[in-house]
Amino acid sequence: MGCTEARRRCDWDSRCSLALSRYMAYCGKLFNGLRCTAECRAVIEDMLAVPKAVLLNDCVCDGLERPICESVKENMARLCFGADLGGPGHGPGGAGSSGGSDGAADDYYDEES
Repeated sequence: MGCTEARRRCDWDSRCSLALSRYMAYCGKLFNGLRCTAECRAVIEDMLAVPKAVLLNDCVCDGLERPICESVKENMARLCFGADLGGPGHGPGGAGSSGGSDGAADDYYDEES
């Protein structure tokens, strides 16, 4: 499934939407490619217990935010799970990465870095 559709389904599910908001709040350094904090890792683990959030983990980056989505997925695999990726879309994905149309690219940058 594409990440645009996975994000849409997550947004409509209250549990997934809350988990995604926590991911966006606690994983800023991951988005910047700096590090995966213990708090971020805990949020990701929690998300994997939410069925609609698992769709975000397994989705294929698409849409206008595809490059950002691919970068976040690669950072997550490398920094949170220690994976050496062969290319975009491999390994554990980015639960919050989305090809969604909300245009919230600012959410991907941590101002504290």
